[in-house]
Amino acid sequence: SYEKIAATFTLIYSAFMLIVATISRFETINNRLLAPFFIPCFFTLSFYLVSVLKLVNINFNKFLLRIVIVTLVVPTIYHYTRNDLATLNENKQGGIGGYTDDDWFISSELLNYLQSNKSFSLKDQPVYSNAAHAIYFRTQQHVQILPERKYEKLVAIFNELPAQVLIWFNNEDNPEVITIDEISKYKNLQIICKFNDGVIYECTSK
Repeated sequence: SYEKIAATFTLIYSAFMLIVATISRFETINNRLLAPFFIPCFFTLSFYLVSVLKLVNINFNKFLLRIVIVTLVVPTIYHYTRNDLATLNENKQGGIGGYTDDDWFISSELLNYLQSNKSFSLKDQPVYSNAAHAIYFRTQQHVQILPERKYEKLVAIFNELPAQVLIWFNNEDNPEVITIDEISKYKNLQIICKFNDGVIYECTSK
């Protein structure tokens, strides 16, 4: 039955989310991870709410239970509808933000420089960036991703390198990645080029 299919998927996917978010740390519990879970969970709850209503024999109790359900469901639907409409109004003109946005694709002086100097990442020194994916998207050049502070071994490897190049984007917001202040504790940062949206540093050990 549809009820059992929805309930089975909800149960298995709930376990999957907990394992992924708790053990592997590949992904935290966020909207992207919850998206496949929402509709099957909603179906499952609606199916079993009907079953609960059938178990209630007294009409007055059944009426109270319906009032409670409506009181919980209506504000929830209103909340999600309001958020979805706000998202629609924000994205209906230019779509969901990404590296094809004007801020990245046109206005980024740093990316424009890297695209016109594609051999830059082929220096003898290793090249790191806090937005390596943006560089690859525009230039098809591979650079190293700055380590996240929770991976202490990768951070230690980065700090122990005698010299490397760091391409830092001011607009890239990833709180998990080590910051310029944290890097400066172990590295001397010499500016090679400075742009409207970022800086290229040469990093040497202190």
